[in-house]
Amino acid sequence: MMQIAHVGQMKPVMSFADMQATIRDSIAPWNLAISGDRLHSVSLRVSQVALGDPHFTARNLKAILGEYDLDLVGFSAVSLMGGTKEQVHHPDWRSEERLSAMFAAANLAVELATTDEFSITTSALSHRRWVDASMPGNWAALTLNVMRVVQHLVTIREKTGLTIHLDLEAEPGSLLRNTDDIVRFWEQWLVVRGAAMLSDRMSITDGTAAETVLRHVRLALDTAHAAVVWDDPATSLQRFLDAGVKIGRLQVSAALECDIPLDDRERAVLTEVLRALVSPTLSQQVVSKTGEQFEDLPDAIAAIDTAIGQTWRIHTHAPVLADRYDLLRSTRPVTASWLREIAARGVETGLVELRSANWAVVEDAGAIPDMITREAEWVEAQHT
Repeated sequence: MMQIAHVGQMKPVMSFADMQATIRDSIAPWNLAISGDRLHSVSLRVSQVALGDPHFTARNLKAILGEYDLDLVGFSAVSLMGGTKEQVHHPDWRSEERLSAMFAAANLAVELATTDEFSITTSALSHRRWVDASMPGNWAALTLNVMRVVQHLVTIREKTGLTIHLDLEAEPGSLLRNTDDIVRFWEQWLVVRGAAMLSDRMSITDGTAAETVLRHVRLALDTAHAAVVWDDPATSLQRFLDAGVKIGRLQVSAALECDIPLDDRERAVLTEVLRALVSPTLSQQVVSKTGEQFEDLPDAIAAIDTAIGQTWRIHTHAPVLADRYDLLRSTRPVTASWLREIAARGVETGLVELRSANWAVVEDAGAIPDMITREAEWVEAQHT
């Protein structure tokens, strides 16, 4: 059976008190109401600030998790401050602060893991506007810092038997945006230059280093993110297999899609629907089927009159409960295709995380725990 977990909060907590409140007020009540016992696994969003809280200890976290019969199977989106919009990528993988956060999360995982494997998702290197991707030196610096974390994870595995994998979460605003970016980074940097760096640092053969890199660096495949950039599931999965890209975590939700109408009144109605979706904290990139990208939903709305006839996909995390929400289509069929292709090819995905956050698009759907239960059942049905 798939190991399915859910994240009870979208923003990283900033202290142990925040974490207690999140578990007590959100995660635990949802789990108590969820049908069956399939969702007692959780992945928690943390910040480096919280990890530095003297009360944020394994002992205290174990106590609160044990109180509600929850198994911690991963940390999600570890960052320095947790920030909003593009600041979720800050500090990026060029910085010592990012490494400090990853080291702290890995050390905590050693004491909290309930199985022999643990997933830590993180920004896919940097925001794409912060780094000149044409400069090899930038990629070398990013890769070296990833290798420094890998070396630490190898030490943990040798001492404890726990395999921690760093799962890079590709998304429309990150340096690794789509399948092309992911495969290029794996083939040109991780398993070649990265493995050579690790070989030098650990005095191991290049072959052993490459195997080690692929064990500890994986992809956090987010079905909503992949839909926004119009990646095709079958093609992408084959390219991942060919490049040795392992999926460390599968994050399941849906993006939203719409056609921009010619009629002025219809376009005005759609504009109001889109305005209601705007988030003050999350970047919501919009990508047209022709490839044009807006960095945030308000930017796309401002240009809607010049986009007549285009099809837009909007970065959000809608539940996979319906094919349509009001005037907007869900990319649930794309998510279903990912799940079916993964099952058909026998691809290991590690943890499967229910990522839905925009519950407001569901009218009269009932309580959130009921919707989470329905999502879990739907995911299992697609994956068979």
